Amino acid sequence: MGGGDLNLKKSWHPSTMKNMEKVWKAQQQDNQEKKKIAELKRDIELERDKEDLTKYAMEQGTIEKKNDKKLDWMYKGPQQSISREDYLIGKKIDKTFEQFALAEKNLERNKLPSNHIEYDCAPPSLRFLSGNEQVDLAKKLQEDPLFAIKKKEMESRSKLLQNPVKLKKLQELVYK
Repeated sequence: MGGGDLNLKKSWHPSTMKNMEKVWKAQQQDNQEKKKIAELKRDIELERDKEDLTKYAMEQGTIEKKNDKKLDWMYKGPQQSISREDYLIGKKIDKTFEQFALAEKNLERNKLPSNHIEYDCAPPSLRFLSGNEQVDLAKKLQEDPLFAIKKKEMESRSKLLQNPVKLKKLQELVYK
């Protein structure tokens, strides 16, 4: 007449199949998450090692240094963007080439001082300035808004990568 163990009929009992299934699923999910985190850490380490090796090789001279010329054009004058070979090869050129040629002719004519007073009063740094010099590159970089933005992004990224809680949340978002 007894119905057996009444605790097996309770929803909270650990021996019920539904609760055992929940525990098993949670363990499987936890194992998968640990595998993903370990894989991400390994990938990050491999990437860092690769960057360190390439940086070292560049310093030693075995690998040619990368020239990130993404923003260099902003700091160059219009004379440096013109290639004489383009003209000789027959490529299409614009008015800047003609202006550059006129400026060179005028520069050759104006090499001699117009009067001796102007020549004596101007300091040599201004007299012999060709216009191609980068006067204060460090100051330009500090004032460059894009450089400041990139610097803040790098700082926030490093803070994020150092915080394990946020890194774990980010990884969960990526792999869902």
